[in-house]
Amino acid sequence: MICLGLASCDSPRWPFVDSLLRLEVPQGERLEPLREGPLAVDVARREVVRRFLKKPQAEWLLWVDSDAELHPLTLIRLLSWNKPVVGALTFQRYGPCLPTVMRGKNPSGDGWGTQVGEVREWLDKYPQLLRSSSGIVSPKPADALHLVDRTGCHCLLTHRSVYEAIEEPWFVGNPKHRYTREDMHFCEQVQAAGFPIYVDYSVVAGHLYGDRPIGPLDFIVWDAVSEYGDSQGA
Repeated sequence: MICLGLASCDSPRWPFVDSLLRLEVPQGERLEPLREGPLAVDVARREVVRRFLKKPQAEWLLWVDSDAELHPLTLIRLLSWNKPVVGALTFQRYGPCLPTVMRGKNPSGDGWGTQVGEVREWLDKYPQLLRSSSGIVSPKPADALHLVDRTGCHCLLTHRSVYEAIEEPWFVGNPKHRYTREDMHFCEQVQAAGFPIYVDYSVVAGHLYGDRPIGPLDFIVWDAVSEYGDSQGA
């Protein structure tokens, strides 16, 4: 069984619902939604994990935020790697449209370095992804999987063994931060438990701004007129 983790703090938009209805599941598998909310996102995620672990037949938990827009083959692509933690490529919807791909400390020493240059160069090789929506590269490129230090839970596939190896609570938010950052806390716990974290650049999860998704094209347009990428050391 594959569970769908829905930690909701607001009402979902129709593009999100529509993309879930179109999401393909491997033959012989079923997708069981586990929804919690409206609640603080870290609290909702913890409740989802508790419910997930009470299902002995459940092996995978796919986190999808209520402002996501997914390609129908997203789940099948992420499962194909057979990695305990692997996410789709996602871009922020507020401010700079940065990819949620972090590795190493940034030059200021405050937080993790966002891999602006690496993602830009990868997208240059696969222009079919340059649109403001979800997308996928087929067949699966050999260079699609990238090891990272931090990523978000916007669209993140996780294996049961990860939660069994980490003591509760798995997600803790930062009340002093504009965003809860509970996903960064989770990544820290995952790495401390010895699990690698990956992002598959070949499958993009759109990030809804209202009913409009933000995607690679928005990032490339922003990057062309911004010097922010240079400050990331990537």
